[in-house]
Amino acid sequence: MVQERNLERPKFQEQDIDQRSPRPNISPNVTRPKPSEGVGGSNLATDTAAGLALLLSIVAFLFSSIAVVQAVRTHRDVEAILQAANRPIAANSASQKSIRSFALLGNLLPIAQRIEPGRFVQPVYNGDGRIELLSADRVNGASDSNVVNLKLRVQRLREKLRGSDIDLAQTAAINSRTNMRYPALNFRTPSGNALSLYSLRPGESVDVMVMLRVPAGLNRVDLQIPETVPFRGVPIATVASSTNVR
Repeated sequence: MVQERNLERPKFQEQDIDQRSPRPNISPNVTRPKPSEGVGGSNLATDTAAGLALLLSIVAFLFSSIAVVQAVRTHRDVEAILQAANRPIAANSASQKSIRSFALLGNLLPIAQRIEPGRFVQPVYNGDGRIELLSADRVNGASDSNVVNLKLRVQRLREKLRGSDIDLAQTAAINSRTNMRYPALNFRTPSGNALSLYSLRPGESVDVMVMLRVPAGLNRVDLQIPETVPFRGVPIATVASSTNVR
């Protein structure tokens, strides 16, 4: 008979096996971190912020483009309105000028500056009377363009007179640059006679006309009238008329 042997596992072998494959002691309360949890969340937030910024920039660009287009359209509309408004103004001004010119052609058309009322006034006989120059006109289109018509207003101021007669025939125009004298051609008074202050009552005035021969190229002269101070720098206005100057 075969005798059974009590075979026992040697202890050193179990110890070797335990040493070869040791099992780690893992505590059940410790939780392992998920490696991809923090990194994925931050990437998602960054992508979302970048998308929102891009969307806002696109919206801002669209609004700015719309504003530019509206500004250009508004500018064009304003220019069109101004052009349309200026056209009738120019037409009206041209028509008004033509109407004025046609209205004046029958009477007197001022081409040069006329004399302002009260600009040329001088005393006569040391204040016994006074003479005011009303106009100095050259008639354009007349047979003699060198003739200048002076219109004067003579007024008596005082009751007692130290002098009376004013010899209008001695009136002369003087070129202040060359001292050339241009004497009177003729004169006219309401009575047809010589002018005298005695024929006027105190405060009464009378208008007279004196005709001078002044070259056509001379448009400013000095006037010498007897018994008064000379008028300096008198402008000569050129007028167009088919009739005599009144």
